[in-house]
Amino acid sequence: MKAGLALVDITPPVGTRLSGFAGRPVPGFVSTGVRDTLRATVLWLEGALIVALDVIGLTPRDDRALRQRLAKAVGIAPEEVLIACSHTHSGPATMTIRATGDKEVGWTRELFRRVEAAAREAKATAEPLTEALVGSVNCDAAINRRKPDGPRDARVRTLQIHTQRGLLVTLVHFACHPVALGNQNTLLSADWVASLREHAEPTLGCPTLFLQGCCGDINPRFGTSRGADEAERVGKEVAEAALQAAQQSKAIALTTPTPTATHRRAHLPLNPYPDEATLVAIESEAREKLATLGRSDIDQAFLEWIAAVRRKPARNFAVATVSRLTLGPLTLIGLPGEIFTEIGQALDSESWPVGFANGNLGYLYPDSALDEGGYEVALAYKLYGEQQAGLGTATALIRATRT
Repeated sequence: MKAGLALVDITPPVGTRLSGFAGRPVPGFVSTGVRDTLRATVLWLEGALIVALDVIGLTPRDDRALRQRLAKAVGIAPEEVLIACSHTHSGPATMTIRATGDKEVGWTRELFRRVEAAAREAKATAEPLTEALVGSVNCDAAINRRKPDGPRDARVRTLQIHTQRGLLVTLVHFACHPVALGNQNTLLSADWVASLREHAEPTLGCPTLFLQGCCGDINPRFGTSRGADEAERVGKEVAEAALQAAQQSKAIALTTPTPTATHRRAHLPLNPYPDEATLVAIESEAREKLATLGRSDIDQAFLEWIAAVRRKPARNFAVATVSRLTLGPLTLIGLPGEIFTEIGQALDSESWPVGFANGNLGYLYPDSALDEGGYEVALAYKLYGEQQAGLGTATALIRATRT
């Protein structure tokens, strides 16, 4: 097997709309500068392509389009391409999420062009893979944001790929929302993932490729108010764990067989729309708040959501793509959105669940969350789309991960 790596700057021009937070202190969600370079990290493993992007996510349609484009560029099947987004809340608006900025269509096209060029470079520069090592160390940088004592995956896991020239790349897998900078930040940034790279890569002597885990209900364990210091601290903690995991890593047989990939469809149940009386009440309250406050991104989003509900027929289910990319004894499972921890914990403990792969459908959660409510369940679906994920969502996802 041959392995190749390419890095490409995907930082958009200043003024590009940001995505991820309501209530930014600038009109139109526009970026006012660059805090750190956004990056696409592209790894070619003969027969498969892994692409990590410093963006909030892609729509399922854009994910399919980019996968097909990359597959054609390097001569593999679309299923053999895994696109994973970090979900930084300080990156460009590569998809529309109500209350947080409309999609930057032109920039998304440019992003695709740059990633395709990087994919070609990764394959063209590939060399024989000589060794692969896997490590894992627990890290206390994150917390379950819905239940402080609730479940989370504390593991920082690493996969180091060596070629004839030495250490090529270190994959780092961890579950934690990149929201440390907070909604007052207006600078383009990879959030704490940038700090992870800054602290880990000089010691490792190679680039890192970050894979986000099941972080739907997982935030940084904030020590103070959100901001640059917190992004720095969280990234440093994850980097220290990654370095320790790499030091303790053990070799795995990644050279044979070649990677295998499968995609399966999951039918995610959707709850019906609220009745008209409920919509009228939400609409009236939102208009009153807007009239009083002048600006309320969430209330404006509610009005846009209601208009869409009245325009679009309700569906019984949403179709999601769940992928498996098997690299010898290691399997990466691509999941399409902000996945709750419990779903990841229901998978094979040796598999790496990768969130924000195969598109970003929003929050996907276990049945218990519907009774508990909260932002992720009761509000966020109005920003991502029109209908709330219903009972059986987790079961459908988990079933689709199995061969």
